[in-house]
Amino acid sequence: MTEMLIEWIVVGGIGAVIGFAGGLFGVGGGMLAVPLLALGFGLEQQFAQGTTYVMAAPTAVMGLWHYYKHGSVDRRYALGIAIAGCVAGYLGTRLALYLDPQQLRRVFSVFLLLLVAYMVISELPRFAPRSTRKLLDMRWSPLVGAFCGTLTGFFTIGGAICATPMLTRLFGLVQQKAQGLAFAAIAPGTLASLATYAHHDKVVWQLGIPLCLGALTTMRAGVAMAHRLPERKLRILFYLPLAGTAIALLSR
Repeated sequence: MTEMLIEWIVVGGIGAVIGFAGGLFGVGGGMLAVPLLALGFGLEQQFAQGTTYVMAAPTAVMGLWHYYKHGSVDRRYALGIAIAGCVAGYLGTRLALYLDPQQLRRVFSVFLLLLVAYMVISELPRFAPRSTRKLLDMRWSPLVGAFCGTLTGFFTIGGAICATPMLTRLFGLVQQKAQGLAFAAIAPGTLASLATYAHHDKVVWQLGIPLCLGALTTMRAGVAMAHRLPERKLRILFYLPLAGTAIALLSR
């Protein structure tokens, strides 16, 4: 009993660090949790991703609810995006479960490196969007849900990061509305993915639950801190060890 309590405290503390860093640097906690569970706790890739969903699913649902309460989720398009994201998330998860753990780890590591490169480039002023000119009609927005749901289901990460810029640059949405629909794209998929991993016994609940509780307690503080610090420079510095983590996973 004492050992379990100590483990919960330690893992909850790690979750608190992940939640704070995720809020501070504007990235999903899964980008930190999956490599940590794989490298630090020695979990196979499927177990690392399945356990991360215990934290990612309630966080995404809470984010969707928060934006909905503030009127930032356009209900005309949210349902289509959510359904597409849920179906794609489930299919992506089934594909991830089908792969050999080492294959999935290598693919995940390469994707993490590409995602870090994309985020670094997007921080550069010359690549920042200069307008919110509409390129596509919103009737095509479920494609965003399908694409980002697939990323979320297969990798656990990437969907939330890609959804917002896709909605702003392709559909001309303002940032707040885009973030609300981004949560609609990934939240149902994370629940479907968690259920699928749990059904296949690929979730380590004794790690996932305290990780989730710790992250939920500090994420808001990280977001608040981000508004008082030189956010862009901090994020670029943060991406460097994240890239090193991806390389470490790839070389394992």
